[in-house]
Amino acid sequence: MLAMKILIDTYKIKLILLSVIQTNSYIQTILLLLLLLLLLQLLLLLLLLLLLLLLLLLLLLLLLLLLLLLPLLLLLLLLLRLLLLLLSLLSLLLLLLLLLLLLLQQLLLLLQLLLLLLLLLLLLLLLLILLLLLLLLLLLLLLLLLLLLLLLLLLLLLLLLLLLLLLLLLLLLLLLLLLLHLLLLLLLLLLLLLLLLLLLLLLLILLLLLLLLLLLLLLRLLLLLLLLLLLLLLLLLLLLLLLLLLLLLRLLLLLLLLLLLLLLLLLLLLLLLLLLLLLLLLLLLLLLLLLLLLLLLLLLLLLLRRRTTTTTTTTTTTTTTTRLRRRRRLRLLLLLLRLLRLRRRLLRLLLLLLRLLLIILIIRNKTTTTTTTTNNNNNNTATIITTTTTTTTTISSSTTTSTSTTTAMTSSTTTFFTFIYYKYYYSCYYFYYYYYYRYYYF
Repeated sequence: MLAMKILIDTYKIKLILLSVIQTNSYIQTILLLLLLLLLLQLLLLLLLLLLLLLLLLLLLLLLLLLLLLLPLLLLLLLLLRLLLLLLSLLSLLLLLLLLLLLLLQQLLLLLQLLLLLLLLLLLLLLLLILLLLLLLLLLLLLLLLLLLLLLLLLLLLLLLLLLLLLLLLLLLLLLLLLLLHLLLLLLLLLLLLLLLLLLLLLLLILLLLLLLLLLLLLLRLLLLLLLLLLLLLLLLLLLLLLLLLLLLLRLLLLLLLLLLLLLLLLLLLLLLLLLLLLLLLLLLLLLLLLLLLLLLLLLLLLLLRRRTTTTTTTTTTTTTTTRLRRRRRLRLLLLLLRLLRLRRRLLRLLLLLLRLLLIILIIRNKTTTTTTTTNNNNNNTATIITTTTTTTTTISSSTTTSTSTTTAMTSSTTTFFTFIYYKYYYSCYYFYYYYYYRYYYF
């Protein structure tokens, strides 16, 4: 019963309000202005939908470009890693060659020491042989002296024994002794000459050996110097080749960076052109909307003039005209309700599109962070890659700021539109019921 009483009271209040609205033409004009505002809001919603669709297309294009550029960047990084590995292998090979050269030098030094030791041993042997020869000569001289002494003793004995008998033979013996002495001296001289010749031959052989050893040493030194020169030349050639390769690699990296920068500039120019086109389109749409608004205002003014003239002239018209007007008003209210429903659907679509935009921007931020981590892991490449990472981080920061601004705009727009939606939704329902009850009960 209380609910029925409340409903009856609310209907009474509504009827009183409707009677007041019918009597006042200002309230009717306000309602028409509300309808115009609803139309304008729908047009604005459509424009927002178009803008969101264009943003989605741009984001999809950027994602496609990133997907196309990411494998290329990964391939370039792999190539750079392979080049670094090759350079490291070449450096290891150079180090091994240097170690081998050092080992060969040490072996050559050991061989030289062995040859010097052999020469010293040969000299010692020669000295020993000379000493032995001298000792033999001394022994021979001593033996000869002993023999002479023995012979003298024998002769003295013979002389003592045969002094008387062999006086004549003494002269002969003396002559013979003298001959023997001479022969012995000649023999000694011959032996000495032979020894001297042998010594001279030995000295000549030693000198020849020394000369040969010196020549061998000189030849070895020359060969070592030639080998060292050849190795130095080879090393210089290798170093020059490595320097040329490094210069070529730097030039290639610089060219790649220039190409990437040109691509980025082209992308930025394309984005600017697209933004300019969008702005031009928006300006055209706004001009069209303004023209439409002007036309609607002119129509409203004409309708208001006609209504004012009709209200002044046709105060005593029939009930048929009032019924036709009521029907028109009901149709307008029905159109308003349909427009509100469409507006509700458009708002839902807007919310869905905003969610999609947020998801796409989050994915894009994740992709940019992965690219920055891969670039940070490749610190061995060059400082140029760090510049590219800084550019990507600046782009990601700009995208994050754009996402934050878009989220703030979307939140503010959603709150504003929800407020307007609920306000005009309930007002249209109120007028709809008002005209419905008035048309059927009065």
